[in-house]
Amino acid sequence: MINNKDRSVGLSNYFRTGLYNNFQIKNPNPHYPFLEKTDSFERSLQTSPIQLIRNKNVISINFAGTLKDPRYPGIQMRVRGVSQHQKGSLGASPNAKDKSVIKLAESNWRDGQKLNYKIVTSSDNEKVIFLEDSKFGEIGRVPDEITPYISKMIEKHPNDFRFELSNVVAGTSKGAATIGLRANLLYTGKDEKMKQKVDRTFDRLLNSDDKEIKDVIIPYQPKASPKEVLQRIFDIEAQKNGTQAAKAIEDTIDTIVDEINNPNNKNILLIGHCLPDGDTLGCVLGMHAAIKGAYPDRRVDCTVDDKIPGLFRDKMPGIENVKRPFNQEKINELEENIKRLKSEKNTKQNYEQRRIFEKELAALKKSRNLFDPDAAKGEAPTKYDLVILMDIPTPSRFSAAYKDYIENAGKVIYIDHHPYRPSEWNEAKDKTGVDMKKIEKNNLSLVCEAVPSATQLVTVVADRAGILNGVLKNNLDYAKQFVASIITGTSTDTGSFIRSANLTPEDIKKPVKERPNFLPEGMSKWLISRLGNKVDKKWLREHIVYDISDSNASAAIGSSPRETMIKYSLSGLSVSQDAGVGFVEVDYDKMYEVWQEAMKTDKKVTLLDVQNSFKYSEVMSALRENPIFNEKNKNDCQNGLKKFIEAYRSPYEDDKIAVLMIQDKKEGCIDEKSNIADQNGIRLSFRSQPGTIYAELLANLFGGGGHGGAAGGRIDLDGVTLNSPLVVKIDGKTEKDPQKIYQTLKENYDINHDSSISHSEKETLKKDISLAIDNSGERARHLIVDLVREIRKDSDN
Repeated sequence: MINNKDRSVGLSNYFRTGLYNNFQIKNPNPHYPFLEKTDSFERSLQTSPIQLIRNKNVISINFAGTLKDPRYPGIQMRVRGVSQHQKGSLGASPNAKDKSVIKLAESNWRDGQKLNYKIVTSSDNEKVIFLEDSKFGEIGRVPDEITPYISKMIEKHPNDFRFELSNVVAGTSKGAATIGLRANLLYTGKDEKMKQKVDRTFDRLLNSDDKEIKDVIIPYQPKASPKEVLQRIFDIEAQKNGTQAAKAIEDTIDTIVDEINNPNNKNILLIGHCLPDGDTLGCVLGMHAAIKGAYPDRRVDCTVDDKIPGLFRDKMPGIENVKRPFNQEKINELEENIKRLKSEKNTKQNYEQRRIFEKELAALKKSRNLFDPDAAKGEAPTKYDLVILMDIPTPSRFSAAYKDYIENAGKVIYIDHHPYRPSEWNEAKDKTGVDMKKIEKNNLSLVCEAVPSATQLVTVVADRAGILNGVLKNNLDYAKQFVASIITGTSTDTGSFIRSANLTPEDIKKPVKERPNFLPEGMSKWLISRLGNKVDKKWLREHIVYDISDSNASAAIGSSPRETMIKYSLSGLSVSQDAGVGFVEVDYDKMYEVWQEAMKTDKKVTLLDVQNSFKYSEVMSALRENPIFNEKNKNDCQNGLKKFIEAYRSPYEDDKIAVLMIQDKKEGCIDEKSNIADQNGIRLSFRSQPGTIYAELLANLFGGGGHGGAAGGRIDLDGVTLNSPLVVKIDGKTEKDPQKIYQTLKENYDINHDSSISHSEKETLKKDISLAIDNSGERARHLIVDLVREIRKDSDN
């Protein structure tokens, strides 16, 4: 390893990207392909090690043997037939024969534990590979789609292959009632020719055009340290945008690291976005654990200006450290709302909303809920030496309550993985206090859009700072908080570790192994192993789960809140089969009804929890996934969903798009931020397949954004409803041609993602797109269908 600024940097970085041009590399054996193909220099040799001889700025490298990659070729797969082994459970197959999968899920299972296998020949002369746990017996089988490709190799070399358990998922809520298993298949033999053959076979499967194979196979992620992940960030950035761009990221990280380690930064404030999710909470709590564990004498405060969702409430270690700011403006609003409701007719809804506002007001005034309680006493806000903003994509997800803390801070750091929107931040500077130009000038803005979770960025920064290792070794409480926070955030933002990067359409065209892959599961394995499995995937499955109440607290609606949510999802269900896009539309009154019933059994449930229950329900899952592989949902839902699953067929079975349109604001009624809404509003959530940009394109029509296949937007217009006729305006002019609207969205997308264009130039080049209510227009759903048809035409060409 070579030290730069006393920080270890993998040698492959020098070789592959040329970041350090002050070094000359002399390789006496240049025919070795090592320099172009390896991701880390930490490789084993068949004979003696590599010799490094440094003379001033010249490093001589002597290869005394041939390089050998010690990592096993591997693939990950979804285990089939698991419902056969969940007898007596909600997710069981009708002809389930035992409870072996249930017993496995309840045991102290580990990622990587060995699975036994048995190859048999079926009655129709087909090979079947059954997987078995040593204690509980058969738990499922290798997917039939891939068995023909691997069975002969395994039979011929039975001692050179290893099946191991990767993950146990779902089965903890009605939204995903069936326990799912993922398994790895690794080649562990030493025959190089056989290893190459296995590698080619696995590559063939990963790059197959067969939809059924694609649905069951996942790239295997070996254990990866934060240093290896950081190396990939450098390498991928260099490949996409050049060595100077990669060097700029490294310089920014080192500048951030210097500020974190600066002994003068004694008071630090960590801020995540409003409407918090696992990634933003993971960032805040992870960074808190890393800094506080390394520097116990520092004051490190954590905050989001919102209530913690039920998915994470009371479950993540250290969550009690996440406090709210003292927000006088919010207090004034609540007091005004209460006064207004008291002056109006005392209806049932009026009473319910007044009680909610009074409860929220009391919580905001309690000093124990505030990170700076002295501010509530009228004293000057605490001055922080360093403020770190994490996973906050836009000012709309930020709170003006932090303005004084931002403006009075010594330095401000910005860390994010969403598409960068500096112009929006600069326009909102007077409201938020965030001066993005100043942050950039100080080289403290770290944005890596391809990285799938911000918690991965927090991890590599903490490791680069040299503080992570000590915390993991010497401080168990903070180590648990760090690992739990990071794996929670990484898992929730990557679909239980499946999505390894925010892929672009250009990335998808490449072979799987050549696509960006930041190893979110591999890094999580590394963290879990460093903590000795005290927090692991089993903990994650059992603790980070939330489903709206299924208890029938009253006879008011004749069913549980969850059953009512499913009923309203089904009643708002519609599809455009020819376009392969489906919708769930829910108006405010239905959402509010579910919320009120849910609060009778869970007083802490929030309006956001209810919205999320619609978003993550089995109905939305069925819209996005191939129903052939959604058989498990049939036993869990009403007949309406069963019939829908059987009927929803599309020319785009492997490329479906799902849209949730939920009216979350109704004029004069409470909204998710505990305000009385001054106008109606609709929240849209888009989901398309990994590697597509469809969700992001569609969200951009509604002033939103996201990551290619997962995005959101809003419609906030006076009087808008799910049925309102809308027209699209481009640079202020009405445009009704779907093709022209699509082309404009596509052009704006291309400009946004063109790294050769400065952010200020992007804002000049992009066209303004807005919506207006107009009787000559169409419902939002119809606008989306028209655009999806244009997307399909474009992709088909």
